[in-house]
Amino acid sequence: MLLAGMVWLFAGGAAKADFKLYVFDDGVLTNTFSVASGGTIDTGEFNTTHFHIGKTLAPGVDLGIVAISNSPGTPARAFINQLTFLAANTSTGVHTLTIAASDVGFTQPPGVLVLRNAVNVTWGEANTATVSSDNLSFTSYVNTLNKQFDADVDPTTPGQVGSAASGGFSSTTLTLNSTGLVGTTGSANSPDVNFVHDGQPYSLSDVLRLTLAAGSGAEVNGVTNVFPTPAPSSLVGLAACIPLIGLATWVRCRRQSPTPV
Repeated sequence: MLLAGMVWLFAGGAAKADFKLYVFDDGVLTNTFSVASGGTIDTGEFNTTHFHIGKTLAPGVDLGIVAISNSPGTPARAFINQLTFLAANTSTGVHTLTIAASDVGFTQPPGVLVLRNAVNVTWGEANTATVSSDNLSFTSYVNTLNKQFDADVDPTTPGQVGSAASGGFSSTTLTLNSTGLVGTTGSANSPDVNFVHDGQPYSLSDVLRLTLAAGSGAEVNGVTNVFPTPAPSSLVGLAACIPLIGLATWVRCRRQSPTPV
């Protein structure tokens, strides 16, 4: 079932590079990655001013942030998924890493839909530390006017946020705090937010904010889901699929490299 799900997970794709990933260090945009809608972004390992992102999973396999979209969606589910294999604060002081993913052109599922997001974290992963002040937040957005996250605005107020009249709907912001113990995990999923899909394309976006003390690190998986109503009672493979998603994505990404813009 899991392998079959992976085949479905990587379906789809279009010619335009509309699936985008933005990285901010203390609110300053440092990196932008882009592939075709419905594709997969694999950033590889990289550094910002205060953070190292990524780790080596196996010889020759180095992964940073992996983002997946299934635009235009399926009758059962539309989603974007961002997985940070490791974010480590390599500087002094407390700093915040913000990662925003956004894709357009979702046309499924039809009818009345449910927006639901989920996040999973492991604190102090891969020889990093953690303290009780380390924390993350994760919020998902849908825009029924097919508007994408705007990298020119402050990441705390992405472009698709607004009233229902402007096409913007958001999930409850999920917040997880470290216990200060290395290797501990946490997860959360949001209450459902209903909206009506009138047949026109819509966009999905999400924003992860990870605040870490010096030397602290975390591995985070965030998923933005849209289901037809009634929505399933649980999310599909959020925690258990993390290693397999990463390795399968890496294989696929060697055939579809992100385009920095």
